[in-house]
Amino acid sequence: MAKDRKDLIVSTRPWNYEEAVKVGKELMKQYHKLSLSVVRELYAAREALSHTGVRKDLVPNGTRLISFEDYLNAIGVAKRTAYNWLALYEPKEDRLLTPEEYKAKKIVEFEKLIKLLRPDYPEWRPDGWSEACERYYRSKLQEDRYSLIARQEHFEQLDLFNRHFFENLQAPIASPEDILHFSELKEKIKPIAYPGIPVQKQTHAVMLIEKVIRDFPEKDRKGVAKALAEATMLIAMEEI
Repeated sequence: MAKDRKDLIVSTRPWNYEEAVKVGKELMKQYHKLSLSVVRELYAAREALSHTGVRKDLVPNGTRLISFEDYLNAIGVAKRTAYNWLALYEPKEDRLLTPEEYKAKKIVEFEKLIKLLRPDYPEWRPDGWSEACERYYRSKLQEDRYSLIARQEHFEQLDLFNRHFFENLQAPIASPEDILHFSELKEKIKPIAYPGIPVQKQTHAVMLIEKVIRDFPEKDRKGVAKALAEATMLIAMEEI
């Protein structure tokens, strides 16, 4: 039924630029927001002007061809807004997509573009690739990495998600013994502390490491401490 109505509009009212501008201006005054009537007019204008060309330079006879952007300027709607609205329009069904339908449509487009990527040129991107597509691709890669690690490491058994462990690490210094230890540790660190960073902040980091080491059996703590020191050096040298 909607398709018949659309065909009737097209057949009884041939597209005319001056008339389209007049109608478009009036619609913009009435709505100033997305509506099916507005998008119909935008779609009809874009289709009509795409057949006559979109060159903006002067043609040999001195006349200037009208573009879709000229039309948008004439009716007072921003180009970006117009194209965002048009992306929601399904001309065959003469309706606007729901947010869920639009998202699904974009994902299908992104997936097709992702299939064109070449492993031998990881930085290359095909035509039509957008910032939104790049964000989707990066999030997809991250999800794939999470999934792989979860299968390999059985995350449900790891202390990474042990709430008690994190709560213990975040517990504030409260006892007199802790305060005294902090003061003594701060004096020990001073000679080797990294310049330009408050010694107090570096002492907090060392105490955090101490708490982590205490979570291991007492007989293994020295070995773990040495291993963590070496691992920290690897991080500093950007080897991991």
